[in-house]
Amino acid sequence: MLSCRDVTTLLARDELSAAPLRRRLGVRLHLFMCEHCRRFSREITAIGSAMRGATRDDDLAARAERIADRLGEEIARLGGPGSDGTGPAGRPDGSGGSDQAQDL
Repeated sequence: MLSCRDVTTLLARDELSAAPLRRRLGVRLHLFMCEHCRRFSREITAIGSAMRGATRDDDLAARAERIADRLGEEIARLGGPGSDGTGPAGRPDGSGGSDQAQDL
């Protein structure tokens, strides 16, 4: 059986379509059983969709803004983090869990 690392690598590199049938079936079986990899698969698909939606005629800043907007729409559609109006960590300000400033 394929590990989560194997599956996510194949999905992230978009190598699944070129993989042999046995490997593709192994990935599908793994995705059937692993909730985390299914979520990763949906997220990587949403990212790809957002990237394809950006046109090549835009300047870089406008393209980045459109990609961010489309990602937000896809995440909200999938019910991902932040889709309820809170930040990435579930807090309204998106600061995570600590109220102390950290030096980087």
